[in-house]
Amino acid sequence: MSPSQFSHSPDDLRLTLDRLITLELGFAWWGIAPAEPVDEDHADALRAWLAAGRHGEMGWLANHVDLRLDPRKVLPDARSIIVVADRYAPREDESTAVDGGAYDGGAGGGGAGASTA
Repeated sequence: MSPSQFSHSPDDLRLTLDRLITLELGFAWWGIAPAEPVDEDHADALRAWLAAGRHGEMGWLANHVDLRLDPRKVLPDARSIIVVADRYAPREDESTAVDGGAYDGGAGGGGAGASTA
């Protein structure tokens, strides 16, 4: 299906993505970013953060930094990237005790462009 076959407005597409990403997949936030290299200030900040060991036990964050800084090296034809984020702790209205104490995050929403419709 080509983009010209969609009859929905950009707002309809954003609402559909919001429902899919936040309600069905359970992410807390999402957005769309251009598929272009990170500016040097942010690249330097990431490198310094990694060098200081701020990534803790998440060693994979230090792998392939050059690819993290320029998504075109992974997806050369991409124009945009859908970015998702999740929260580390439950919201105040969610329980932390779920079947033996593990937190599963629930299906809460609230991403960019969220709607109550």
